[in-house]
Amino acid sequence: EVGEVPFANDALYNTIPDYGLTEDKKTLFEKFGIELEGTEELFLSIGDYNHDKGMDLIPEFLQAYAAKSGRKIAWIAFGQAITGEIFRKMMEESETWNFKAFLFDQRISHDQVLGFLTNADCYIMLHRNSVFDIATLEAMYAGCGLVLSDAGSNHEFNRDGNVVIVRKPGDEEAVRRLEEIDRKRWRHSNRQVFERYFSQGRFREKYGRILEAFLNNRCGKKQSEVNQIYLSGWKDRYKGKKVIICGAGSSLDNLKEQEKECIYIALNKALFYTRIRFDVLFMQDMPVGQKHTLEDYNRYPCTKFYGIITNPDFGSMGVGGKDAVFHEVEGEVCRY
Repeated sequence: EVGEVPFANDALYNTIPDYGLTEDKKTLFEKFGIELEGTEELFLSIGDYNHDKGMDLIPEFLQAYAAKSGRKIAWIAFGQAITGEIFRKMMEESETWNFKAFLFDQRISHDQVLGFLTNADCYIMLHRNSVFDIATLEAMYAGCGLVLSDAGSNHEFNRDGNVVIVRKPGDEEAVRRLEEIDRKRWRHSNRQVFERYFSQGRFREKYGRILEAFLNNRCGKKQSEVNQIYLSGWKDRYKGKKVIICGAGSSLDNLKEQEKECIYIALNKALFYTRIRFDVLFMQDMPVGQKHTLEDYNRYPCTKFYGIITNPDFGSMGVGGKDAVFHEVEGEVCRY
């Protein structure tokens, strides 16, 4: 039912990691045979040649802008020709355009995308249909000006008047705004909007807030009886000691020798890693589909915490459940 679906009060956006440029401009441009005088205003597009991406709408706008501003313009576009006819037609018409165009029927590596973004003045995409485009986030991160169509989620990026919105290919108002906008301030504004709304810190903050609200709504803030009764005695038990927690992934092979005066905690089947003698086991679910049975885990001489998935549908939450029994191992009370 609709009433059971949790809705966020604010949109939850994806983000991107911190990036660094790996290739200098000269090397990068030479690799693709791109020759510029150095005085052109450089526009960049990253998207496949198909109906939704609207790559074929960009030339009309750039021609209108070049004619009105009188500026030298260069446009670089990378993408796969999903619709071959669109790419072929653009290549044929490019001979008549009043600006330089470098159209590539190929996708490029992520490092190369970042390199071109770092050296572009403007990132332009005139989608007919748009989702929340990660490449646009990367352009903001790189400090590009943004020229986007009046479609889909493109407006989500426009938080501080930092996007030139194009409502139709030859949009005179958008051309005028692009001609008059302060380039240095514009580029800085896009980077600031990225940091303020779409950065990793903002990502963690927003998702954390939504998840906390959801869990509080489903589970309440009441501490589980299991935790109150049985786990309080473990507080600060290993304070001041080095504790190593081991999952069962391939990185466990990097653990060669057991350190003295160190507490080793195994998660699930990591318990049977033969090079380490474990002190504590945490296991969330019954061991199914593996060679070790629950009896094998029980026989291992360590303190054990056996749990069930934390779920508000269970009467008890935390380590163990209402059907759990107790087991003494080396003086410690454990549940399984």
